[in-house]
Amino acid sequence: MQDIEFKDRLNAITKSNADFYNIEAEFYDAKNEMFFGEGARSYSRVKNMIENLANKTNKDFILDIGCGSGYVLKAAKNKFKRLMGIDISINMLKQALSHGDSILCGDINYLSVKKDAVDVVSAFSVIHHLYSPTLLFNEIYRVLKPNGYFYADNDPNLLAINLHNLNKQSPLYRFCMGFYYLPVRISKNFRDRKNSLKVFYEYLIRSNVSQEKYNKLSTQAEHHLDSGLDADIVRQQLLNAGFVDIQIYYHFCGNRLNDSISVFEKIKILTKILLKWDFSCLSQKKPLKKFAPFFAIVARKP
Repeated sequence: MQDIEFKDRLNAITKSNADFYNIEAEFYDAKNEMFFGEGARSYSRVKNMIENLANKTNKDFILDIGCGSGYVLKAAKNKFKRLMGIDISINMLKQALSHGDSILCGDINYLSVKKDAVDVVSAFSVIHHLYSPTLLFNEIYRVLKPNGYFYADNDPNLLAINLHNLNKQSPLYRFCMGFYYLPVRISKNFRDRKNSLKVFYEYLIRSNVSQEKYNKLSTQAEHHLDSGLDADIVRQQLLNAGFVDIQIYYHFCGNRLNDSISVFEKIKILTKILLKWDFSCLSQKKPLKKFAPFFAIVARKP
């Protein structure tokens, strides 16, 4: 019975991702750059890491899972001989056609790739969409060549989710941020955001997708977005799958992944703790970098 319930839930989350991103596809890149900062700085970070991993392998074959519109594939061009992307959304894949040699529509929990075939597997903003990351990690381990690498990035950090989620901030924090963002609210960029949202909502109406349905699909597809993922648990799941040399990088949106965060980023974290008046983060006696909003992981198959 438990196996049946697990498969039903797994399939439901997979279908929600397909339905949600088939709706999002036309506006996905513009929305992410405008609202979530997945622009030049994040792209530079991904490109740097892909180049670094390419230099550690034969530069033969990279597989980007949950490839979406081809964000990572674009960064990997001219660094590998063969580029393949897999995604569950056919409409997103239409956006990625020009960036990969092979573009496949399929469930990333069950990769249609031979054993020991891939030099690097990448997953940008993917793991938090999954009902059971363990399934994916086992599949990634299977398809990687010995000494191949897995790189995941832009997943929400559980330790910091309450600290950075605007909906979970104190009234004092929201009040202060209202003044902080006042210049933004009267800027052209803010007006562009509002107009972009208006166009998108008009598109939903034309597509017969209600706001309620859209929000429900979003919640189901972004399965761990509001709760976050525990990077240490992800590390253990990767160890259980057989990976070694696992490195965790906690980060904001930046050009590179480093072992530490900047002084300015530490000040941002401390300011949020102070305004929230919740010092439980500090009582955990963890390095401040562990309270950055996102994390990335690099792991090697021995």
